[in-house]
Amino acid sequence: MRHAIGCGRPAAAARALAWIAAGAALTARCLCAANPDVTLPDAERNKLDRFAERELARADKNYRENAFRQAAAEYEAFVQQFPDSPAAPYARLQKARSLQLGGDSVQALRLYEDLLDYYPELVSYAAPALYFSAECRLQDRDTPGASRLWMEMATDPDYRRHPLTAAAINQLAPQLAQEGKAEEALKLYRQSAVDFRSVNPDQAFRSLNALVEHYTLNAPNEPELRKLFKETGGFERAPRAIVPNADVEQDRQYWQGIWERVWARANSYTLLQNELKSKLLAYWAEAFKGRFPDWKEYQDQLAAFAREAAFVP
Repeated sequence: MRHAIGCGRPAAAARALAWIAAGAALTARCLCAANPDVTLPDAERNKLDRFAERELARADKNYRENAFRQAAAEYEAFVQQFPDSPAAPYARLQKARSLQLGGDSVQALRLYEDLLDYYPELVSYAAPALYFSAECRLQDRDTPGASRLWMEMATDPDYRRHPLTAAAINQLAPQLAQEGKAEEALKLYRQSAVDFRSVNPDQAFRSLNALVEHYTLNAPNEPELRKLFKETGGFERAPRAIVPNADVEQDRQYWQGIWERVWARANSYTLLQNELKSKLLAYWAEAFKGRFPDWKEYQDQLAAFAREAAFVP
């Protein structure tokens, strides 16, 4: 849990994940806008006296209204007036966040690191401080520094359970893929997709999509895809209850989702990519064999896969 700044496999697997690295690149500004705000739990807010609660509420109001300079000043005033308040760690974090969103990433980074020194055991504030520290480093073009902090979040026994760790993984995994560490990237995506399906569904779904695209299209692997389907409760945004010993082979929604993704990719290939198209369809034509003899649409898809796979001009 202690804040620590300091930090593949086959080339074919790395190339298969290269699309993830290319497609997931975001500007630092977008990263800041996309991340959820940290809130003070009601149990802690209810411990404040009326005056302290009013002062904090004023700072929060300015923060919500994007008056970040004023919010930062009011959070600082709160910390000065109530240094021992149960809300002091929250106010320190919000002051740093206000400065970051107001454009002062250098000062914000210093305050995040101070918070990590003061409250390393308060994971609910230390984990966001670590995540936002990485954002500041990315804003300042220190990508290796950001990656080291996100890796700490993903691997630390305490930080790895915080919902923001899913967002950290979705920033870190594409960088690992770009460095040729495909297997490590896939392992982290799986951690996010499985562990945060309920507590951070948007980020978990993003990780899940990366895995499904990989095992369906870039490095087709139906057994691995089937296992993932059961682990995550399906591939839709909202998980569904799947009986532990259910036979995914008989789940029509699972197979229909595969053929829709495969056809979308196959139809996107140019004439110069017919060999790739043929290999993709040949794999799934073989995987589709022997199932659902009475499902006409499925059998039509199987025949189309086999027919298109055999056609290489």
